[in-house]
Amino acid sequence: MTGSDHPCRGLGLTTFYRRALLAPLVIPLLAAVLVNQSIFATAISMSLMFGGVGYLMFAPCAYWTFGSLEGPAAKIRFARVSPLVFVPFQVVGLEVTGYLLSVESVAPEPVARHSALESTPFWVLLDLAFGYAYVGLAEGLRIVMKVSD
Repeated sequence: MTGSDHPCRGLGLTTFYRRALLAPLVIPLLAAVLVNQSIFATAISMSLMFGGVGYLMFAPCAYWTFGSLEGPAAKIRFARVSPLVFVPFQVVGLEVTGYLLSVESVAPEPVARHSALESTPFWVLLDLAFGYAYVGLAEGLRIVMKVSD
C-alpha cells in the first residue's frame, strides 16, 4: 500500500485526537466486560467509576480545545499535557462521586464525602498513570497511522 492510498491519509490530527478521547471510556468498559474478576479489571472499573464523572466533564472541553488549537504542534502538545489538565476535573468529579455515594449508602453524607476526598491523591495518581498510558497509545497510533494535518 502506497502513501497516497493509505486508509488514514485523509484523517486529520483534530479528528484523530477527538476520536482518541473515547478510549478512556471504551477501553475500561470493554476490559470490565471481557476480563471478568481480575485485579486488572477491578482497577480499571474503579478508575472508570471514580474518574468517569470528571472525564465526562473534561472530554467535551478537550474536544472543543482540539478544534480551536492552531497547528499540529499545539494539538500534539495539548494531547501530551491533557492528563494534567484533567486533574481539576477529577477533583470535582470525586466530590460529585462522594455526594452520589452518600445518597446511595447508609453512611451520612459527610462520611461518604470525606471518604471520597480522602482518597483523592490515590485516584489522581491512578488516573494520571492511566491517562499517560492512553496518551502513549494514542501517540503510538498517530505515528504508525501517519496521521498529520
